[in-house]
Amino acid sequence: MAKKPQVRFRQCAKPEQGALLAAGYIDDDSADDEDCRDRRLEDFALVYLLAGGGEYEDELNGRREVAQGDVILVFPGLRHGYRRGPGKRWHECFAVFQGGIFHQLERDGLISRQATVLSPGLDPALMAGFDAVIRDHLQSRAGSDPWFAARIHLLLMEILERHRRAEDRGAGRNVIGQARALLEERLDERLDLDRLARSLGFSYENFRKLFSREIGVPPARYRLLRRIDEAKNLLVGSALSITDIAERLGYCDAYFFCRQFKQVTKQTPGGFRALFLNRAEG
Repeated sequence: MAKKPQVRFRQCAKPEQGALLAAGYIDDDSADDEDCRDRRLEDFALVYLLAGGGEYEDELNGRREVAQGDVILVFPGLRHGYRRGPGKRWHECFAVFQGGIFHQLERDGLISRQATVLSPGLDPALMAGFDAVIRDHLQSRAGSDPWFAARIHLLLMEILERHRRAEDRGAGRNVIGQARALLEERLDERLDLDRLARSLGFSYENFRKLFSREIGVPPARYRLLRRIDEAKNLLVGSALSITDIAERLGYCDAYFFCRQFKQVTKQTPGGFRALFLNRAEG
């Protein structure tokens, strides 16, 4: 016999003021692929996917995959549905709530029907927050207490903030990829790092901090390291003199090139070339 989904929640009568109406857990790993489509709620709901995954769709945004760590934000009157992935588990915690404060969030643009799937990730603090609300709600006789709505509001704000941070990290990685490509170009030319930062939409100071956090070294240091890498390639892969290599890489003279090379590698260019040739011959 197929295992039935485990559902635990408590539902309260809808009060006039904002409140938490229902909350609980659903854990479905049955053999049957449940298909719940064409649903409409009268209220808001949050569904935090704790394990497994599947598909979610609504009438405004179409269909998309959802996975562990995603949050589905259901809006009143919005037709929607979901389907557990074949052979996958669907383990969620959820809260159904209503109140003017949440409608105001929508009017202010902080939540949107065009953004019904958020990705804060599987976060212990969020999980603990949901669990505390659900536990207190299951044990409370005062389900209409507006305090529950206030707690849901705080959880929703935390979800939105973590989602924003995740998006910023993704955007930051894209910017860093572009920056690295630009820093690795035309190593023989002087690069205006302030102009590069502005071309990417940053002040130089903010760009330097972001780049250093993601890569581990500031942009200027990164470009220097790439010049030294190219110098190493020329030292072992060509017969160019050290003066010619310095000129090819845009150094004003061989002395300054040798000085920077030794600062980075702890060897002179000539010593580096000789060591490589000795190893190759050995």
